[in-house]
Amino acid sequence: MKKKLIDHFRYSICLAIFLFVQGHCHADSNKKCLLKNELIKEVWNQIQDYFLPDDHPAKHKIDQIFSKRVTENLNTLAASGFIFIQAKRIDKVIVCRHPELPGYIIKTFIDDTSLESALCDRQLVKRAIGSRLMKDTIEHQNLQGLFKVPQKWLYVLPDETNKCKKKILILIEEDMGIAPNVDDIWKSENISYELLNALFSIISMVDLNDIKPKNIPFCMDGKFAFIDTAGYHKSEPNFYKFGDFLNPTMKLHWDTLCEQHAK
Repeated sequence: MKKKLIDHFRYSICLAIFLFVQGHCHADSNKKCLLKNELIKEVWNQIQDYFLPDDHPAKHKIDQIFSKRVTENLNTLAASGFIFIQAKRIDKVIVCRHPELPGYIIKTFIDDTSLESALCDRQLVKRAIGSRLMKDTIEHQNLQGLFKVPQKWLYVLPDETNKCKKKILILIEEDMGIAPNVDDIWKSENISYELLNALFSIISMVDLNDIKPKNIPFCMDGKFAFIDTAGYHKSEPNFYKFGDFLNPTMKLHWDTLCEQHAK
């Protein structure tokens, strides 16, 4: 009996080591694939801190879930337990969550998408970089009491083919706890001059484009969250558009902020 237990223990250790090495070989191979993407190679040194660390509390479970190629298509994602939040976006990114990853949201591109793998990976890298940029801007202006942004990590998917043809990255981000039924909150009387001044100060500092209510939702903790962080440092961001989502009084104030910024 004792010998069987020892043998079982040795087998378990060997299996764990094999899976660890196999996973890291796949990861190392796919990182080499990433470096073939010229757009990512340019910022390679900058994004080292954006990869999900080995000691992250969700890392083990994420490794288990993505040990197989679950991102082939929507069916394989659903079969693996993912629940879709948004699956038909213009930018083709799939937004989903998994019941075994509470507190996190996954953004990924499926292999079936028509977009090139290099472009998909670059989009996710931009989101991760943009998240850190937004966080630093909010903290620099001491606006943490009004706004927040999810921390985002890059995760390298295993690819047994090692041919650099499949999507290599997914994005893991904190769930911001978005409040339900608040689509019209930006048009409400609860929006203040102070809030709009703070919002404009943030987006104008990073030249954030594509600002709209669904990208800056109200959350259960009373803060607004910047959840779409890809459109930073745009050469000609159109801030005026956001005024269409405000009540008449606040729209006038927003237009004034835009005019002062343009001078």
